Amino acid sequence: MFNYAPGTQVMLAATPDPGSFFDGWMQNPLNPACMGIGACLVVMNSNQTVGYTFLPNNAPPPQPDFTLTITPASLGSISVGTQGVAAIGISTMNGFSDEVNLSCSVLPSSTSSPSCAINPGALTIPVSGAGSATLTINTTGLTAERRSIVAILAFCIPILGTLLGGGKKSHYSLAKRRWVRLLLFGMLLGVMCLGVACGSGGGQGAGGVAQPGTYTVSITAQGVTTGVIHTTQATVTVQ
Repeated sequence: MFNYAPGTQVMLAATPDPGSFFDGWMQNPLNPACMGIGACLVVMNSNQTVGYTFLPNNAPPPQPDFTLTITPASLGSISVGTQGVAAIGISTMNGFSDEVNLSCSVLPSSTSSPSCAINPGALTIPVSGAGSATLTINTTGLTAERRSIVAILAFCIPILGTLLGGGKKSHYSLAKRRWVRLLLFGMLLGVMCLGVACGSGGGQGAGGVAQPGTYTVSITAQGVTTGVIHTTQATVTVQ
């Protein structure tokens, strides 16, 4: 640990021990000047971390890979009706190059959990390059389906009540009315079942308003061609 005045420029150089070689810096979006095997220039505006790799001379060539980070790893507390935002970063190692798909999920998963989204959902990473995306945590979900079901029920119930009522009718009229009642009752039952199904789904964004609590957001990045996959997590508290 070294202490520097803010704004100080620090030049890092790697010198391998005998029998090993310097394989390169682990690229970090916060330190874009540190890449490849050349010197690494770091500006000390905050605490900085620089990764590096040394390998023995007889080691097999390292496989292309990347690192996945999220900043901040804790989004702290957000209020219902607001959003939480974090930055996702991808840094390459060993000549990695591929299209990387990004996805997210929230645990515990329920209709009252917040939803998450990543923009963009895919990044094209060049050789020795890097990429970034934005994670958004929403505390309000989709409620339109539930409201439409309630509207349908509000429309159907008075009709059913009208059909169930009535005074003296002929035998033929009563029989016909009985079949209409059964048909409408079946339709109403189907609508109610649909409402229950829509309200109990586990998909993101269908949970209405998020309930207070602490949630874990899992972010997954996977290379389309290479198949390399990494996962990281962040926490958020809804209050």
